[in-house]
Amino acid sequence: MGRLKKLWDISVIELPDEADSYTSEAGRLAVLEREGERIQSCFRPLDVRVALDVRGKMAGKPFFSELLGRAAFEQRSLVFIIGGCLGIADSVLRQTKYKVSLSELTYTHRLARLLLFEILCGVMEG
Repeated sequence: MGRLKKLWDISVIELPDEADSYTSEAGRLAVLEREGERIQSCFRPLDVRVALDVRGKMAGKPFFSELLGRAAFEQRSLVFIIGGCLGIADSVLRQTKYKVSLSELTYTHRLARLLLFEILCGVMEG
């Protein structure tokens, strides 16, 4: 993240996973919705929200390059949302402008963040 901070004003907000265990689909959805409410509380009205979701559109360097350029031109903040072990709540996904995937594989949120940072560094360094 150090390389990114030199090139861009960046911060990471990491919300802890919900502590509840779940034994049913209804319990899983309830945990997702509680996490979703906490994620949404971090949004500002003009943020451009990008969800990293395995079901999203495959995105690579050209997409991120255009996204960063547009956000800089419009003077808007980008918010990248990486879900926890249960994914991202539908209520959060409905509020995102972009739903993108870094790979067909599923990664832990920490590994996904590392991959995202590497892509962003590559875009910003040319």
